[in-house]
Amino acid sequence: MSAHKPIHFPATRDGALRAAKAFAPQMGFRYASERNRVMPGHPFVSRLAPAIRVRLISEREVTQIALAEFGSLHRCEKFVQEANWRNYWRSWLELHPEIWQRYLRTRDEARLNLTTQQRHRIAQLEAGNSGCEPMDNFARELVETGYLHNHARMWFAAYWIHTEHLPWQLGADFFDRNLICSCAASNTLSWRWVVGLQTPGKSYLARRSNLEKYCDSAYLGNKIGLERLQNPTPLPITPDPISLPIQPDFELEIGDLQGNTALWITEDDLSPETCAALSQTNFTAICTSVIAPSYQPPNSNGLRRAYRLQAAQDAAHRAQEKWAIAPTNIEAANETDLAHQLVTWAKSAEIQTIVALKPFIGPSHDALQPLQTRLQTEGIELRLLRRPEDAEMLPHATSGFFKFWQAIKNAAIP
Repeated sequence: MSAHKPIHFPATRDGALRAAKAFAPQMGFRYASERNRVMPGHPFVSRLAPAIRVRLISEREVTQIALAEFGSLHRCEKFVQEANWRNYWRSWLELHPEIWQRYLRTRDEARLNLTTQQRHRIAQLEAGNSGCEPMDNFARELVETGYLHNHARMWFAAYWIHTEHLPWQLGADFFDRNLICSCAASNTLSWRWVVGLQTPGKSYLARRSNLEKYCDSAYLGNKIGLERLQNPTPLPITPDPISLPIQPDFELEIGDLQGNTALWITEDDLSPETCAALSQTNFTAICTSVIAPSYQPPNSNGLRRAYRLQAAQDAAHRAQEKWAIAPTNIEAANETDLAHQLVTWAKSAEIQTIVALKPFIGPSHDALQPLQTRLQTEGIELRLLRRPEDAEMLPHATSGFFKFWQAIKNAAIP
């Protein structure tokens, strides 16, 4: 397959809203019947995932756009379901934060324990030189565009795990380094599901018949290596215990403020002006932050970093329009660097209180502990809020998706 053409993803809130409304007529039967087809250019999916990931537009806003177009849930239910899967994964991980920390630990352990043969094979898969033509086309598309159709992601993950017998954590890391829309919850938990850890006893296998049914010939090519998927069998695994859900800790209101108060806008939610508790507050300083590790090819395509920096610039522009303050923009190399830069910024602005929408489990959330420790030393308070709609959904993410889906319908659909 020839080089993949760049895919446009709206990196501003206005652009995301326009894109969602333009795609609205396709959110009904056409989406339900064609969404699983993997074709060049991906005409049957919305390509809103990166914007939803950083909350340029929310799942609830996308849901309302679909309902406004079709008038009833019945006519666009599959699209609305799919649009809320990230919401479910994110909420589930909030209740099971140890799964994220376990992933980080086992990822690093797996990398250290690779054999020379495994390292070579991983390099081949990531470069699109595995010898299985559709998987190689998927790997190249991911690296070249920062995107991969969800069906292709499942096939590739299943091939990596059940056919190549490589550590799933390193496959998840490959996706995380290159997917523009990657988030800790949806990426980690999706790979856990494919391997058979997320839903014990259930794994996902990439089957030749399934690829030939849904995958365009441009990806299948001459079907070289496709025979490896003729009769796949699940990789035997050791069960990974999942603890009981924790009781989440969050606030919905800011409370009384004294002294200089700053707004911290993280890459987990780049539309703070749409949160009532924040929109009604006067701030004396604002900053945006993006954690953007300085990966270089072939470790990363750099597209996620570029997208999120552009989206953060849009958030800064809207924040300046809303609060008449020119924001400071922080680009951090890692969680420790983020904490350091935030404290330095707060001290220079003589801030007494920093207010933020609490980051979801993932890199920005990992910065909270070192950040809070340093802020306390400087006598600066950090207040973290949850959007009411997020807090409302959390208690329903204790089991499978469809319990959560019922809560989504009750909350967001008149």
